[in-house]
Amino acid sequence: MLVALPPSAGGSAFNSFEDCLFYNQSENWVNTLTDAFKIVGNTGTYHIRLRGCQLIGVTGWADDTARIYITDAQPHNTAGTSTTPVA
Repeated sequence: MLVALPPSAGGSAFNSFEDCLFYNQSENWVNTLTDAFKIVGNTGTYHIRLRGCQLIGVTGWADDTARIYITDAQPHNTAGTSTTPVA
């Protein structure tokens, strides 16, 4: 996980990420990151908006995508995942 929303943060929040690159820094992505966001308990009032964002070395956006909104075409948990082009 790259971004965590813990229950201790409290209150309601609307987080917007635009043209962000979420990048797995481990060498050759040896340490698998399954989610860019970790939404931990009692964060029902949190909403995350993603526009033009990209994942590299991360397999999905969040363990709970009910609070994630992607404004790009065909939003799904792996939208924006970058892969190496096939020759």
